[in-house]
Amino acid sequence: AERKVAGTACYTVPTGTVVHACILYDVDLQALEKAITPSAEKLQKHAVQSVRQRVCNLREIKDFGGINTFRQAIENTLAKSKI
Repeated sequence: AERKVAGTACYTVPTGTVVHACILYDVDLQALEKAITPSAEKLQKHAVQSVRQRVCNLREIKDFGGINTFRQAIENTLAKSKI
């Protein structure tokens, strides 16, 4: 099964919406598992037993080196994009 390296979420209230995104590049996955505890129903829906089975660090797929090199690669890519 494929695993996720990024995600988004949003929270809406009558006065507005907050949207955020994250990219897991070099995250302590044990700490992540302790911090994020989805319901058993959600885990079952995705046919996994834990958060760790659903996610991985992007660095495992493509290693850019340190976090600053990774950040620079994102900035360079976004700077070339046409919005």
